[in-house]
Amino acid sequence: MILVLGLCVPAQAELPALPLEDHAAWQAVGRVNQAGFNQKALCSGTLVAPDLVLTAAHCVQGRDGVIPLSRLHFVAGWLGGDYAGDSAAQRVLVHPDYADKPGPSDIALMWLKHPLEVTPFAIHAPQPGIVAIMGYQDNRPHRLGARFDCQRLSDTQLWLSCPARGGTSGGPVFQQVDGIWHVVGVVNGANSTASLGAPVGEWVLSRMTDEP
Repeated sequence: MILVLGLCVPAQAELPALPLEDHAAWQAVGRVNQAGFNQKALCSGTLVAPDLVLTAAHCVQGRDGVIPLSRLHFVAGWLGGDYAGDSAAQRVLVHPDYADKPGPSDIALMWLKHPLEVTPFAIHAPQPGIVAIMGYQDNRPHRLGARFDCQRLSDTQLWLSCPARGGTSGGPVFQQVDGIWHVVGVVNGANSTASLGAPVGEWVLSRMTDEP
């Protein structure tokens, strides 16, 4: 579920499907299912440690509080029923400033019940320059979508030139640092021409070493 800003996102405002031959390189990106193993109530997320997923706060918390852990499940590298690993959630931590709206505090950490044998992505604070976004869209939930040409429209927040659809929320914002892709934020909102994300910042850096 992506929190849409302004008008509904039109059908053409979506991420192109990631080429099948490239999928193996991005298996740490997966689905954050909100009702079990393969349900349609989904967001996206990324392994940033073998047992830790970075996603959007609204993907794991509703207006009545955190979604029950029994309903939260991460499936890494989901592709048409195949996947690289999966686990139920063990613990969820939501940014303390999250207030049920997209923006810099709409970010969360989800620890898994067991580590996955999938290489996680490193994280980094956002830098100037081009970024990429990825996620599983509501109209194509079984194949990862991606854009690698997103411009930052603001120096103060992750306001990006690439639009996105429902399901992409919690998906990673990637940026190359010293030639290596790092997760620098998560997508959490969009309109018909752009998307909004929460950057990796001090809260994520300081809390991701917590015990599950």
